[in-house]
Amino acid sequence: MKRERKMLTMRQHELTDFQWLTVSGWLNNFPQLKTAYELKERYFKIWDFTTPEEALAEYLQWQESIPEDLAKPFRIITTAWRTWRKQILAYFEYPITNAFTESFNSKIRKAYQEGNGYSFEVLRAKVLFSDILQKKARRVEQVKVKKRPRFDDVPQDAMCFMIGRMAYAESEYETRQVVREVNLGTDLSTLLAEIDAWPAKG
Repeated sequence: MKRERKMLTMRQHELTDFQWLTVSGWLNNFPQLKTAYELKERYFKIWDFTTPEEALAEYLQWQESIPEDLAKPFRIITTAWRTWRKQILAYFEYPITNAFTESFNSKIRKAYQEGNGYSFEVLRAKVLFSDILQKKARRVEQVKVKKRPRFDDVPQDAMCFMIGRMAYAESEYETRQVVREVNLGTDLSTLLAEIDAWPAKG
């Protein structure tokens, strides 16, 4: 069973028929393992909810269902929820994780271990800020610019005299369109493709 424990960590719906036959055999023979497995499956289902309120209600019910003899193995989860409940529930409003960051750092760390000649920090900065990986776009902006009318086009009632010289009482503006290039940062798909293309240590 020790060599096949990966099947126990997989979601039930991810198992093949043969794998589930094997796992269900273990569960039927070890009641405590079956309870732990069912708790694991039920915990994962919390993440299928779409609102913080539903997720919290399900989590609290799940927590109450943990038997005393399994409290210690699941303590890492209950402690995390007690400490980071607000942050965890924020996921259900904004379902964004740091999975990409972890994947990116893992690839950079692998390149560092394979001896490409740079430290991890330098490699990370090199790929993040390389100009070739930057995604750029053109943006049209509307800007106000001050008109510079000819002297004879200025109406008489828009003029006044200040300290012995002539000035305009009110400035006139016009709107113009200006095209500017903006940097959107590193393109993530291009970044991962670039790292994957790095030659492996031979």
